[in-house]
Formats: sequence, structure tokens, C-alpha cells
Amino acid sequence: MRSETKARDIFDLDLLLRQHHASGADLGELDPTHATDAAERAMSIPFATFASEVAPFLDAGLAELYDERQWDTMRMTLATDLEELAASTGQGGGRP
Repeated sequence: MRSETKARDIFDLDLLLRQHHASGADLGELDPTHATDAAERAMSIPFATFASEVAPFLDAGLAELYDERQWDTMRMTLATDLEELAASTGQGGGRP
């Protein structure tokens, strides 16, 4: 596991988790400690980091969709999903 979390990690993981939710696929098992750590790291990355590290590489129209409120919502949703996954994995099962 890499020790440094980047804004791109949050953006990518949010996209992947949304695709999994939409498909109804089982996310399988994840070490609860890693999921909890990832949730905490997601909340530590401010919008300014996203704006400087990710937004310049997005198509202009897509980048315009992400403001500070959207970024905060993305981080909170991702953190919640990871914590739920950690809790379900810790109880011996994957996501329903």
C-alpha cells in the first residue's frame, strides 16, 4: 500500500465504486483496517489539491462540474462507502 494519498486516488475510487454500485457487483472482501484508513485519507484531501492535481487533466466541460461542494460530497460518499465496506467485511461478509 502506498503511504501517500493523492486527489486522483479519491476521484478514481469514487468512479470505480459508483460503477460497482450501478452494476450490482459484489465488491468482495477488504481488510477493514485498510478501508477505514482509506476513508480517513479521503477526508484529508482538500478541494485545492483536487483543483491543482486533477482538474487540469479533465476535459474542460467535466472539470466545470466539480466545485468545492461536489468534491466534499464525493469525499464524504467515498468515506461512507469504505466504512460500510469495512463494517460488512469485519462481520464476515461482502457488500450485499
